[in-house]
Amino acid sequence: MLSSDTFVLNSRYRDYVHGLKPRPTEWGAAPLGCFALFLVPFVVVGIVTVVFALNAWYLWFAFNGPTVTVEATIVEKGIEPDDEGADDPYLIYSYEAPAGRETARYTDKVYVSEQDYRRFEEGGTITVNYLPSNPSETQLPGANSLGGPLFFTVFALFWNVISWGALLFILRSIWVGIVLTYRGRLAYASVTSYETSVDSDGDHWVKIGYRFVMPDGRIVDGQEHSLQNGLKGARPLAPGTSVAVLYAGPTVHKML
Repeated sequence: MLSSDTFVLNSRYRDYVHGLKPRPTEWGAAPLGCFALFLVPFVVVGIVTVVFALNAWYLWFAFNGPTVTVEATIVEKGIEPDDEGADDPYLIYSYEAPAGRETARYTDKVYVSEQDYRRFEEGGTITVNYLPSNPSETQLPGANSLGGPLFFTVFALFWNVISWGALLFILRSIWVGIVLTYRGRLAYASVTSYETSVDSDGDHWVKIGYRFVMPDGRIVDGQEHSLQNGLKGARPLAPGTSVAVLYAGPTVHKML
């Protein structure tokens, strides 16, 4: 139990700090768990983007190697709206290629420029390349560009860094809460810095630096950055003010 003069930032921990509760149980694990579950679909999408990127690189390398050129028959042409509502012309063509000891007919679809869309007619022919090891994969001659693999790679990196970063941050917060709840020890800490800011919604944020000494003599510095609308207009904490800290190690601690 700490002194009654010790500042407690979060009122829900006051009873614990002053010895009225055996352990802190208000860590917000349920909301954090729900948010972690909310992020799972984004992580799954991130895995899918990696698969797309790997496939794009596979096709780029494969079509830079040996290919087979054939004349395909255009069986359909049309225009689809893309994600932004613009026209996206396409051609669907069929062609024959070996399938084991027999010959099979394959069909593929390619998006083309408006100029090529007007140039080719349904029932006409178009030259395509296919992979000897996978005749269902085709490209128009000269269409094997690095743009596709690079786009998917950059997009996959961006998506996965954001989604995995957020998920790992939430999971670590849950882990820290559990560790502190069952293994944490109370300690006095001294305020080393105090900053406030107001966001665009008018919410009041505080950033408090603190320092405490572990039983083995190690000095630990920490920082608490949280939303504290209840401290609007309050007098700033002066350096040296005693605050309550729960710790389970030099890297696992939290201001209460």
